[in-house]
Amino acid sequence: MWKRACLWLLGVALVVGALLLTDALLWQPGLTEESVRGIRPGMTLAEVEALLGGPATEAIDWRGRWLGGVKLAYAGRAAPAGA
Repeated sequence: MWKRACLWLLGVALVVGALLLTDALLWQPGLTEESVRGIRPGMTLAEVEALLGGPATEAIDWRGRWLGGVKLAYAGRAAPAGA
């Protein structure tokens, strides 16, 4: 019984260790305050994407509704007047 419990705990510890190692190796930082502060008026969409690490993967449209990854028709341009 004691041997079985030790093996079970060792197995759980190995699985947890593998998950933590995978997380540490694959983790990529998202937006940082430093990168957002680097955005300046007049920058192109390409410049902003390069600064932030690529195109957006989630979006909120200009009406404030959640789109869940759908790109906006106005991406990279100002919304039309009155929008």
